[in-house]
Amino acid sequence: MEQCGRGLRAGRTGVTEYTGMPRSHTVQNVGSGLYHLVLVENLRESGWKNSQPLLAGGMTMTKESRSFRIYETELSSSSGVAHSHEVPAVVILVSGEATTGNKRLDQPGSWAYIPAGDKHQIAAQGKARLIEIEVR
Repeated sequence: MEQCGRGLRAGRTGVTEYTGMPRSHTVQNVGSGLYHLVLVENLRESGWKNSQPLLAGGMTMTKESRSFRIYETELSSSSGVAHSHEVPAVVILVSGEATTGNKRLDQPGSWAYIPAGDKHQIAAQGKARLIEIEVR
């Protein structure tokens, strides 16, 4: 796999805290393949919600900061467990095809916004890899 960011492999997530600091960053595609970047920004300057990580089958928490909590999910012609988040979340398709709610995610980088407390379930058409980002 190609490397991206601070040693991240393609398709993986990174978290950078900018609160109270100058906001500047650079993104560079170091490979020759198509590059998708999805940026999620939390504009809160304080008052982040601190709750327990979500325990839903098939979801693995991979990163956490005061502003975000990130989960990865891999499905194969199946549906994930119906669940809800205490805070808003963004579901991002990394590979494959999936649906969540009434939204079809059919291209890498396609995403769906899930309001706080809304119950949702992700279904895959074949093999799919997704990321869910809680915006705390």
